[in-house]
Amino acid sequence: MRSVVLERRPHEAWAEVAPLVLCGARSGVRVCADDGKVMELLVTAEFVCTPDELAAGAHFAVTRRSAGAPVGEVGRAVGDQRSGVTTVE
Repeated sequence: MRSVVLERRPHEAWAEVAPLVLCGARSGVRVCADDGKVMELLVTAEFVCTPDELAAGAHFAVTRRSAGAPVGEVGRAVGDQRSGVTTVE
């Protein structure tokens, strides 16, 4: 099974990404944050994506409702056909 790679959009969405990676670990699903420079300040390196996960994982952008995306919308807006967008209220 491919890893779930979470991308923060905008930067402030780190507050939503951190609990999502922890929830994934608790449920047995590999969920990781894409930006190690920022996220390693909030979670251990265990929850930051490896280069292989960044290349082959299922990418999802986590946005905020205030960024303009409707809550629950899933689409191909991250940059490739493997990507989706999910919005957290």
